[in-house]
Amino acid sequence: MDSLYTIGHSTHAAERASELLRLHGVTAVADVRSRPYSRMNPQFNRESICDRLKSHGIAYVFLGRELGARSEDPSCYGQGKVQYDLLARTHLFQSGLERVIQGMAAHRVALMCAEKDPLTCHRAILICRHLVTRGLDIEHILEDGALEHHDEALSRLLKEHGLSETDLFSSRAEMIERAYAERGRQIAYSKSNTDEHPATSRSVAAKICTIGFTKTTADSFFSRLSKAGVSKVVDVRLNNVSQLAGFAKKQDLPYFLREICGIGYEHRPELAPTREILDGYKKRGGDWATFEERFLELMEQRAIAETVDRSAMEGVCLLCSEHEPDHCHRRLVAEYLDRRWGAVNIAHL
Repeated sequence: MDSLYTIGHSTHAAERASELLRLHGVTAVADVRSRPYSRMNPQFNRESICDRLKSHGIAYVFLGRELGARSEDPSCYGQGKVQYDLLARTHLFQSGLERVIQGMAAHRVALMCAEKDPLTCHRAILICRHLVTRGLDIEHILEDGALEHHDEALSRLLKEHGLSETDLFSSRAEMIERAYAERGRQIAYSKSNTDEHPATSRSVAAKICTIGFTKTTADSFFSRLSKAGVSKVVDVRLNNVSQLAGFAKKQDLPYFLREICGIGYEHRPELAPTREILDGYKKRGGDWATFEERFLELMEQRAIAETVDRSAMEGVCLLCSEHEPDHCHRRLVAEYLDRRWGAVNIAHL
């Protein structure tokens, strides 16, 4: 099997990054950024860099959900900071490693993240650490185009932490494990107050319900909303004109909610997938995992957690068409807000 490469896009021009990849014969890039967008370097936004690489015959895949450093799994955090050892044991992370290895059978792969120096990036301290144990040979593409073997990078890491290659009581492998742990604590993603909605504290719980209007009667639909104490229905359909249930049509639903239940209504299409994402899943036979990944990225791009007023979401019910929430984006919206805001109680009616 060929070597695996890594690269940090840093502040390069997109063409320079492509040039460095071509210099080393890379044919596929696995983007391991949790959020594949950059305000400072928009040339590396997902769509832009994907198109650029494609023009040079280099494939692109986003693996930030599996291998990103900003885990959305609360079990991976300790005192508000990602714990690399816990993250590495998750099924999602392990599946990401498998995808990299499988991709290497057909491509010369480079892991891409943002940081210039691999030793200040999780691509080396977390991902490569666990790929090396699977027998992979790894080379880091540096800013000037030179290669640094992962073992050479580890020697540099030891030096930066004031650790010797060996001592009387510890082997080099043990010293490396210590250096990995120390560097991981330094660079791991930490949740701060800026990650939370500025107007509210995580200690204040909010309740968000969800409901679907298909495969139900009007009596059951409105009764469930009333019994749950819903104050407003937030319609998260892209288009709120339905032929599936007469009571859910745009011109009728606000009236029925107000007159039958005393409940308000609001249509929020920014909480819906784009037509392209919807059609990819429903009309072109896409799989749910891909739909979920693309939709979550869309919400990040739209900065939903920052633009939606948490206080206005207290007691609301997210409405969509699907009878069950499992494969409906209304569930993804509620769970996303819970991850970003914290202390959200979700009830599927």
